[in-house]
Amino acid sequence: MKKGKILKKISALFLTAALALAPMTSALATNNFLPDYTKDDCSITVHKYLSNVEPTIAGSGLAPADLSAAEQAALTAATAAGKDIQFTLSKVDSDYELKDDTTVAQALSNLDSSFTPVTKPTDDNGEIVFNNLPVGYYVLQEIAATVPAGYEKSPDVIIAVPYAVDDNAWNYNVHVYPKNVTDKELIKENVTPGKGYAVDDTVEWKFSSKVNTSELYTAEDTATSTPEAFGSYKITDTLDSRLDYTAGSSTVEGVVSGGTNVTMNVGTAAASGIDVICTYNSTPRVLTWTLTDEGIKKLAAANATGLEITFETTINNSAYGAGSNEIKNGGKLEWENSEGTTQTPYEIDEKDKPVAKLYNLIIDKVDGTSGAKLNGARFKIALTAEDAKDGIFLTDENGDDVIVTTAKHIITPEDLTVIPPVDEVSVNGWAMFAGLQVTGTQTKFYLAEITAPTVGTAPNEKEYVRNMDPIEVDFGATTTLSKTATINNFLPEDPNIPSKWKLPLTGGTGTVLFYVIGTIIMLGCAVAFVKSRKAKA
Repeated sequence: MKKGKILKKISALFLTAALALAPMTSALATNNFLPDYTKDDCSITVHKYLSNVEPTIAGSGLAPADLSAAEQAALTAATAAGKDIQFTLSKVDSDYELKDDTTVAQALSNLDSSFTPVTKPTDDNGEIVFNNLPVGYYVLQEIAATVPAGYEKSPDVIIAVPYAVDDNAWNYNVHVYPKNVTDKELIKENVTPGKGYAVDDTVEWKFSSKVNTSELYTAEDTATSTPEAFGSYKITDTLDSRLDYTAGSSTVEGVVSGGTNVTMNVGTAAASGIDVICTYNSTPRVLTWTLTDEGIKKLAAANATGLEITFETTINNSAYGAGSNEIKNGGKLEWENSEGTTQTPYEIDEKDKPVAKLYNLIIDKVDGTSGAKLNGARFKIALTAEDAKDGIFLTDENGDDVIVTTAKHIITPEDLTVIPPVDEVSVNGWAMFAGLQVTGTQTKFYLAEITAPTVGTAPNEKEYVRNMDPIEVDFGATTTLSKTATINNFLPEDPNIPSKWKLPLTGGTGTVLFYVIGTIIMLGCAVAFVKSRKAKA
């Protein structure tokens, strides 16, 4: 085909690729202003993104700085992809006449044999630039094997170069924004995952779910006397025992990619104007959001493709002695279409559950001489040394002092920093206080050992000497999330026992205590005997 025909095609073609922020429809120039078809220094720049929702907005082909507010909003809602996602760019034969309904498959069957397809990976910013391109049509294909796990491959698309900016201008450097949409129907996030949390802190969570309104809602058809019909849609969250739901904190929005999100009215019971019913049952701690018919119809009218739910929880006192420095929470999506057909529920996998990491103090209990790990030592924790001496300790939700006991602990590969990585291992002498209020002014905590460990079995059981003074643990100015305190114990007869521990300061009634009491009684009898003899003399 001659160059004049190429120009006519470019003037008429509508780019129908689901490419940039959504299906990307080109508004090519409609007047007689034609592009410079001799140019051979055009370019296509790929900006790769990951998204939780299906794109709906048409792209403009402009550079990031020139995008509309709607396009910018859609990019902000997505995540820039990383490196090494590969794309192949091929050129369509200029003798092949493209039409408005030309498919990608048809274009791929009519490629320009003089143009060698180019395959490139995204860089650290998730971008690729294809330079020195002549005017024409191109097919961009993402290589499925390089797509990040948990996301779907973006569709193959046809790109026109140049691309019409308006009726009087052509863009020879086209920018496209292909998105990988998650293959998960429901995602949950901790809004501030890098933050360290403590008891009484607020944790904000966010659900992102897919919504297919064409399945949930069937409009009324007066021609066939078919009334409108609604399906059902529910998201459930069974809260961790360490979390309390903050009543009234739920906000819900329908997600419109590239457009304005739809605010959904939340209530605790069905009523006129309520789009989402939010209920909380404290036993067994189940939080539920259910779309009403009004809510489903509102989403359908806005062409929403997703739902976002944010809510708040507070960490309660049970976190102190839970023996875990992180709180995981998931969720489940259940729905049926407007025909009443129930779909398979989607539940968030364990590996995908978001985490709230807690400030924590780990106790490593060891024999001061052999280094052997010691189980059975019991501890309480106080905010000051004076509190520890006065018996004022952190308490649980029932008002009882929190007590932890050193024992065998399973460490998972996620906990390990060992190189090379190893499978899970078990360690003895381990205990943890979690959810501590570590702040700029509160970095020190004081452990009180209330029971010393023992070794052996009765009647040959031996008890270690108990630490009588409060044990200070300082997180330091950096306020790291975790601090480990190695605490030694010694047997009474251990030659390495510190001098201050040579008295029978054990946690129970050991034999040494009887020896000392017996010695005192014998000395008292001896003194009395001497005085008696003197009196008689």
